[in-house]
Amino acid sequence: MYQTTSRHEQILCALEIVSSLTDDELREYKEDIKPAHQRLSHRSRSLDAMAFLNKALEGFPIVEAFLHDQGDLTPIILRADYGSGDTNPMSAFITGSTGNDPQKWLLRALARRSTVRSMLEQQANTMAFLRANRLPNTTTVANSIGDSTKPDKLEKSLGGSGIWLILMPVLSLFTHVPQAEITVISQLLLYDERFHSLRRAMLTWSRCFDRCQALFDLQIRRRNALGQR
Repeated sequence: MYQTTSRHEQILCALEIVSSLTDDELREYKEDIKPAHQRLSHRSRSLDAMAFLNKALEGFPIVEAFLHDQGDLTPIILRADYGSGDTNPMSAFITGSTGNDPQKWLLRALARRSTVRSMLEQQANTMAFLRANRLPNTTTVANSIGDSTKPDKLEKSLGGSGIWLILMPVLSLFTHVPQAEITVISQLLLYDERFHSLRRAMLTWSRCFDRCQALFDLQIRRRNALGQR
């Protein structure tokens, strides 16, 4: 709780300083302020629930074919490159380009779910969690974890971890989905027949994803133990 309050106070202090800057000072520090403004502008292009789920439907045939063709997903987890022992092996998958590779989508989904669950269990703010768990202390990683609280909320409301599998192609789009739309997404998945295929697949593949998560987390623990020796 202290860490959360401390960071809140730091943010308020920083905002107070920025608000008190003169026009000349704002011009002087324009280049330092620009990256934060650009990030905010980029994230402000919001998607509503319907638009997001339509994107998910577009990518669903790729997910469906991948799951059908692979059958057993455990070899993907066992063969994955978990990086060096200097950082948490989870960092190899949380961010970075996945292109149209369903195997990379799977590893990213597993890493983000595991990370956000750990952060919520530890009741830590994001930056404190990154430091405590040897994860890159960057805004990119912090934003990725923050965005992952949204599919986590969907999983809890829908009752199936398979939602992470079904939404693999569009996980990165959660950055554009306002928190208020998460409840709407949940309701559409539950009751709108246009998204029946997504709802059915989520329930069908939840047990598979749970097994994948258990194996992935075991791999992470083993490599973390080796890295800390």
